[in-house]
Amino acid sequence: MTVVGTDRIRVRTDADTIHVTLDHPETRNAVSRTMYHELAFVLSQIARRTDLRFVVLSGAGRVFSSGGDLRELRDGLPDDYVTDYWQRMSGTILALRAMPQIVIAGVSGAAVGAGAAVALASDMVVVESDARMRFTFTRIGFLPDAGTTVLLPRLLGPAVARDLLFTGRWIGAEEACRRGMIARVCEPGTLDEAVQSLLTELRYSPAGALGMVKNLVDASALSDLTSGVRAEGVQQYAAAASGEYREYLARVLELMAQQTAAPAPPATDPDTDVTIKTH
Repeated sequence: MTVVGTDRIRVRTDADTIHVTLDHPETRNAVSRTMYHELAFVLSQIARRTDLRFVVLSGAGRVFSSGGDLRELRDGLPDDYVTDYWQRMSGTILALRAMPQIVIAGVSGAAVGAGAAVALASDMVVVESDARMRFTFTRIGFLPDAGTTVLLPRLLGPAVARDLLFTGRWIGAEEACRRGMIARVCEPGTLDEAVQSLLTELRYSPAGALGMVKNLVDASALSDLTSGVRAEGVQQYAAAASGEYREYLARVLELMAQQTAAPAPPATDPDTDVTIKTH
């Protein structure tokens, strides 16, 4: 069975590896509801392919993902938000953890909010040294989602997880690797080579052994992640009903409009906030 891509998800098969690319330059690969559903569709096909051992997940252009698309929140959350949220999360974040293939996320530029969560849900994350991650949910009065309230404490410990989620500060590749958030750091412009080198290492081990190690490492974590994802969706819906949330969102949307009218700086510019339109 050939894995079919979508409007926003590009796929390319290379022997035992399939490359999955978030590709929506208009939003810097924002993980909108549409993007989530399309990614879930692609992952469901891959999970059934016993001949594929590895998935390489990346973002097109200079940014892995700018996070969730705030424009979808302009008019509030739909009545079916919690149900739709669970479908999106079970088809993506939880699917990445449960699928038999080893998933490698390659991050360049920036990975923000829910986009960073998609990367962290992979088995191994390789990041270029000048790339950064950020979780800015609370800056619009919203709550973290995509499993970040479970993934970050598990990877970093509660203290650092609170720091990142409370402040929304950037965490660079070197710090992220030192703290155990990601697996490897490579030089700028060498991401493809670094991922290929990792794949070569992994091919020394049989697929069955790698799959069983993945299951053993995730045995308890997957249950916690599932519960956490469910709780995030319910709490998000409640938070979105608050006046505080609407006030902060309106402020960010106004800044979005101002940025749209101005020339866009490079995504990796340290003075650029690539998250202003995302959560």
